[in-house]
Amino acid sequence: QQFDWLVENKEAFGNYRVILRAHPNVPWEYIFRHSLYALPEGFEISKEELKKEFSRTFCVLYRSASIGLQAVLNGIPAIHMCVDLPLEGDPMYELNQLKWVIHNSEELRRALLQIKELSVQEKEEARLKAAKFAEEYFSPMTEHRIKPFFEWSIR
Repeated sequence: QQFDWLVENKEAFGNYRVILRAHPNVPWEYIFRHSLYALPEGFEISKEELKKEFSRTFCVLYRSASIGLQAVLNGIPAIHMCVDLPLEGDPMYELNQLKWVIHNSEELRRALLQIKELSVQEKEEARLKAAKFAEEYFSPMTEHRIKPFFEWSIR
């Protein structure tokens, strides 16, 4: 599970504090019961509302939840953790703005460094492009939008 991966690769975070937020359907008690590790130093469980948490967030790591999209829409860089997935599970696989994909701790280190080097202007430009992506992502289903799925399924 991703909690164990984060703990095993905690050196990649350097001096960053890691604030963890579980999926609403998976309580922390369940995660800790199935984990190899306890909560390490430098890690904490979020007890704040998401909006307040975003106000003090450098970036968001996500696996397959919508939190990545919520982050980029708020101008917060997102890192997709593709570290233990047999299949690609990123709901934002088409988004290239304000988002990184990692497969190992070295890629995580590089992503954190690249994010640290982003200017405020670069973040804002990327946020606007991500907002356009989100508008498309959440747009109503039309015949034009569903046609590629039917074409794919009859091949």
